[in-house]
Amino acid sequence: MATESWNKNLPGFYSDWAPDYTDRFYNELDYKPGDRELLKAFAASTQEGLICDLGCGPGHIGSFLMEAGRVFEGIDISPGMIEIAKKKHPSETFRVGSYFDLPVEDSRYAGVVAFYSLIHCQKERLVYALNEISRVLVTSGQILASFHEGTSSLTKDSVTFNFFTRAEIENSLHQAGFEVESIMSRASYPEEGSDWSRIYVTAVKKETIAAR
Repeated sequence: MATESWNKNLPGFYSDWAPDYTDRFYNELDYKPGDRELLKAFAASTQEGLICDLGCGPGHIGSFLMEAGRVFEGIDISPGMIEIAKKKHPSETFRVGSYFDLPVEDSRYAGVVAFYSLIHCQKERLVYALNEISRVLVTSGQILASFHEGTSSLTKDSVTFNFFTRAEIENSLHQAGFEVESIMSRASYPEEGSDWSRIYVTAVKKETIAAR
C-alpha cells in the first residue's frame, strides 16, 4: 500500500474510532432520504458488474447497494473498520487499501461509490486519487462521490478533514478523464449535527490519464 505523509495517522484514527463510528453511523441512511435516492439511482444506472464501496467503513453503504440488487466489494484504509465490516457481512469481500494504491487489478469495477472518503485527500492530490479510481473502473464506469462543501478544513487527532468547492471537484474529475453527469448540494440534516452543506457528484469514466 502506498504510504502518504498527508494524513498518515488515518488508518489508526479510524481503527480506534471504528466501534463508536459504527454505533453512530451504521444506520445513518435511515435519516438521509436524498442519499438513499442517489444510491438507488446509481445502482440502477451503473452497468452490470461489481461496485466498489471506497472508504467502506463498517459496510453500510455497500449493504444498501446490495439491497438494491448490486454486488459490491469494500475497501478502506483502516484495518479496524475492515474487521467490523467482515463481521457484519461475512459473505462479502473487504480489503484494506488506499485510494492512491487500490489493491485490485485494472478495470475491476463497473462503479465506485466514495461517500466522504475523499475528504481526507490533500486538495492538490485529489486528481491523483481520481486517476487511481479511473484505473480500476471499466470504460464508461461511474463514480458517485460525496464531499463536505467549502474552502476550509478541520483537524482532529492529527487527521485533516478537507472541504471542497464544486470547481475543485469538477476540475479534478475532468483532469482524471471523467465527464461530470450531475453535481448538487444539500443542507445538513438535523441529525448530522453540523451546519455545512454536502456535495454529491456523479461522473463517468471516458479515458484513463496515465500520470499519477
